[in-house]
Amino acid sequence: MEIHDNVCTYIRFKGDCSFKKMAFNEVDAMIFALLSYVDFRGILDQPCTLIDAYRRLLVVEEKGIDNSRPHMSTSPDLLEMVKLMANSVRFHDIVLDHYVDEYSLSQSEQFAALMITFMPRFHVFSFRGTDDSLAGWKENWEMIYKMPVSGQTKALAYIQQHILSKWYHSFDHYWLVGHSKGGNLAVYGACCLEEKQAKKIAGIYNFDGPGFRFPLTNFPHYTALKSRIHSYTPSFSVIGMTFEYYHKDYTIQSFEEGLGQHLGFSWVVCNDHFVRSTRDEESKQVEELFHSWLSEIPLDEREQFVQSLFEVLEQAKITNLQEFLHMDMKAMIEVVKAMGGIDGERRNLIIRILTLLVAKSAKPRVERLSENVEKIGNALSLNTQKIIDKFSKRGNDNE
Repeated sequence: MEIHDNVCTYIRFKGDCSFKKMAFNEVDAMIFALLSYVDFRGILDQPCTLIDAYRRLLVVEEKGIDNSRPHMSTSPDLLEMVKLMANSVRFHDIVLDHYVDEYSLSQSEQFAALMITFMPRFHVFSFRGTDDSLAGWKENWEMIYKMPVSGQTKALAYIQQHILSKWYHSFDHYWLVGHSKGGNLAVYGACCLEEKQAKKIAGIYNFDGPGFRFPLTNFPHYTALKSRIHSYTPSFSVIGMTFEYYHKDYTIQSFEEGLGQHLGFSWVVCNDHFVRSTRDEESKQVEELFHSWLSEIPLDEREQFVQSLFEVLEQAKITNLQEFLHMDMKAMIEVVKAMGGIDGERRNLIIRILTLLVAKSAKPRVERLSENVEKIGNALSLNTQKIIDKFSKRGNDNE
């Protein structure tokens, strides 16, 4: 085993083993979870083997497709994984079906899923985690005050629609898998099924998915399904340790640092399993920080905060996470304009909560800022044009 052995290494060395020769395992589950991140729009209009889907994907990656939303380019790691799968005995003839990909910024909706049949009567429902879209991240933030969110409702409806209930399908087996938010959707969907459908679930694989606003014991079939839920987090886990969650079964070694460990391609694989590890102490501190921060915000203020924050980002024409993380001077000016355009109470709430979050990790530096946040909000309202002019001048000086 090498430190950088991952799911792609697994396919290279185990790809000649059919599912009859080597049973479905946790690494296969992660591979199927990651497969849902591929933009298959215009490719999976009907059932399709993976090798055929890969050939069509290459054409789409090169030419793009003509629809309301541009094709989401596949990352190099993901494209390499699909290529290896297409050229392996184990994966090349798995069947992909029932692909959905729905997006709406106004409705805070980002949902994608597909069904994978890897052997006759053996099916996997794979749910995509949060992509780069602002809608996806807004839905994640909505989890701090709302349940179910849109994605959870859609995941349940998706399973109910496609789980086969006729007598001749009584021997079919189903697994639910998902990475990041997809793991949350898999667990939620399984626990909210009707009892007859829940019995058909052979296993649920949650890879560093966030928890829930309520303990899982509140769900109808959690107790019956508990032994079939397999939950994994890397050593440094932030996403998978948010909100209420059941105990995490396995801590996995990653060759990345910090938040980079969330990426499924960074998890270390040995043979047919992930390499176990222990929880990072800094990760525990971040978890405590998040729960402490959240406990100080009333439920109604959480909703106002999320809606106001994303209203500002939308007005600033920021449509995805990369634009937010790498804002140029022009985008920063638009954000300042948008902040000045919302009413003082909601603007002060954004500043207060963001300040509170920062204060938890850097209290000495921002204590005075926290005490005077209302003054800061009023100053922002009165001096928006001055701030814009200042940023504009800096932008011109830097050109």
